[in-house]
Amino acid sequence: MADIFISYAREDSTRVRPLAEALSDQGWTVWWDLEIRSGQRFSDVIQTELNKASCVLVVWSEHSIKSEWVQNEADVGRQQNMLIPVLVDHCTPPLAFRQIQTANLNNWQGDTSESRFKKLIQDVGYCLGKEADVESAHLAGDAQETSQPVQRSYRAFYVTAGLLLLAVALLMLQIPDDPKQVVIGQDNKEMVLIAGGPFEMGADSTGAKDFSPKHTVTLEPFYIDKYAVTNSEYMLFAAEKPEHQIGPNPACHGTAEMLPANHPVCGVSWTSADAYCRWAGKQLPTEAQWEKAARGTDARMYPWGHDRVSDEQVNFCDRNCDLELAKDVSRDDGFPYAAPVDAFPNGASQYGAFNMAGNVWEWVRDWYGPDYYEGSPANEPSNIHRTGNSGRVVRGGSWASQAKQLRTYYRTWRDPKQPNEFVGIRCVASET
Repeated sequence: MADIFISYAREDSTRVRPLAEALSDQGWTVWWDLEIRSGQRFSDVIQTELNKASCVLVVWSEHSIKSEWVQNEADVGRQQNMLIPVLVDHCTPPLAFRQIQTANLNNWQGDTSESRFKKLIQDVGYCLGKEADVESAHLAGDAQETSQPVQRSYRAFYVTAGLLLLAVALLMLQIPDDPKQVVIGQDNKEMVLIAGGPFEMGADSTGAKDFSPKHTVTLEPFYIDKYAVTNSEYMLFAAEKPEHQIGPNPACHGTAEMLPANHPVCGVSWTSADAYCRWAGKQLPTEAQWEKAARGTDARMYPWGHDRVSDEQVNFCDRNCDLELAKDVSRDDGFPYAAPVDAFPNGASQYGAFNMAGNVWEWVRDWYGPDYYEGSPANEPSNIHRTGNSGRVVRGGSWASQAKQLRTYYRTWRDPKQPNEFVGIRCVASET
C-alpha cells in the first residue's frame, strides 16, 4: 500500500521521476505507473492502487490537462478529499479543478531545499495525517450551482410544499416501540435518549492519527434525533429563514426535480445546519455526543455492532455508486444516491438512531483538530478552537463513502461556510 499515488501524463515521466524520488526520500511510499509489471492489466492495477493510496498527487502539465485518464484519477482524489495538484507548466488545470489550491513547481529542477518544494511537503504531510475521504471538500462546476439559494419569491411555495411533505414524512416514520425512550422535539421530530455515563471514544492507530488515542469520555444524558433532518422539515425552516434556502441537489438525490420528502436534506453549510437546530430549539451535537449515539457503550466499530458492512445495514458506495474507482462492486444496498431517513433499520445504533453510518455525513459542533484527542477533556469535551485552516467536523460517512469511513470513530472536516452536497443535519437536546 503506497502513501502517495502520482497521476501524470506519460510524456512527463522524465519530470515526474525526480519528484517521485524526492517524495520517497521523505520516508513515504510512492506509486506511479512505471511500476506496473508485464502481464498486469493496466486499469485493474490503477484502480487497486488508487483505492489503497492516502494521497493523490496529480501533475498538471500541457499534456496531462488533455488526458481523460489523468482527469479521472484526479477526480477520485478530489472526491476522496486527498488530492494535491502540482503545476509543472504554464497551463490552466481542467475546469473542475481550478478552485483547488495548486502547488507551483514550474521549472523545478529537483532542488529539495526550495521553499515551494518544502511547502508541497507540508501539504502532502497534512494529507497523509488522516485517512482519505471519498467526498471532496471543494465543490466545483454544476455541483456548486445546485447549492445556490432559491429566490425569495418562492417562499409561499416552500411553506405549502413543506407542510404537505412533512405530513407525508410523518406518516412514513415508524411509531416508537418504547415511548419512555423517545420524545418529540420542538420541530416534531422523534428523539431517542442517550444515557449518561462513560464510553470509549476514538481508536488506537499507527496510521491515521486524528482519531487516536482511544480514550474514555463521560457525558451527561441527552436526546438526539432518531432520524436525520429531512427535506420536508428543512423546507419549513427555510420558508421562515429564506437566507438558508437551498435548491434541488441532483448530486445527492439523483434528480433535479422536487426534493424527496423523506430523504435527508443535504447540500447545507454548517452555518445553515446550526441555524436549523437553533430554530428547532436544539443544537448540533458535539463530536463526543455524536460518537456515543453511534457507538454505544461497547466500543462498537459500526452503529450496528462489530459485524462487517452488509447490504441490509447501510447506504454506502456500492455497485450503484457513480464513483467508479471508489465503489465496492461486491455490494448492493439498493440505492445509487441518498436513501429515505428511515431506511436500513438493521443498521440502527444501540439507542435506535437510524443511519448514523452512511447516507449523508452529519455536521457536529466541534472545530476539527488533528491532534485534539491527545489532550481533550475527559468530561463533556468540545473543541471550540479552530486549528489552522481546518473546518468543522463531519461524522458518519455518506452514500458515496467507502466502508472504512463508516466506522463510528472516523472523523474528518469541511469548510463551515461552504454548502456540501454530501453533508446533512441531526440535532440534540438536553434531557431536562
